[in-house]
Amino acid sequence: MSSTLHLVRHGQTEWNVQHRYQGQTDILLNATGRAQAQEVAESLRTVPLAAVVTSTLGRAHATGRAIADLQRLPLPATDARLMERHFGVAEGLEDDEVKSRFPDRNLIPGRESDEELRSRAFAVLEELAAAFDGEQIAIVTHGGWIAMVLRELVGEAYDYSSITNCSVHTLRWDAATGRVDVVGAVEETALN
Repeated sequence: MSSTLHLVRHGQTEWNVQHRYQGQTDILLNATGRAQAQEVAESLRTVPLAAVVTSTLGRAHATGRAIADLQRLPLPATDARLMERHFGVAEGLEDDEVKSRFPDRNLIPGRESDEELRSRAFAVLEELAAAFDGEQIAIVTHGGWIAMVLRELVGEAYDYSSITNCSVHTLRWDAATGRVDVVGAVEETALN
């Protein structure tokens, strides 16, 4: 059997609008983000979710709660491994300032490495796939986190511009074999 993991990016925050690096800074949803959370919950209404699991950050948890509430599921479980990459001293800075001060993003003081992010992301995905074998779950997380997972699975071929606030990217994960397929957006999966 395999699990279907719907990776949902959280709704919009003011720092998204301002193009600021959020990382693990706990910025809440703005009014648009709250509306987006309701819209993505509605788009997932007919998906028979077994659970919703979110990052511990408020913007992800609020988005996940909208999904869980609409399906009358328990409050979302949280897992810190679903948090966005820690961007160290760049958190709170605007994109242009980060590019100016740190032309090589890998050299931002305090920035979580690609390997650290990859390790925690795939560990939690593997555990969730095994725990919900044969079921569908929503995993509410962050744009950089989702991009890293998809880049690892399909490389540069994926359309990363599609990772917008409250977008959904779906994985089918066979816990027995470890095979993972990116099956696209919710609309493309036929929600089965």
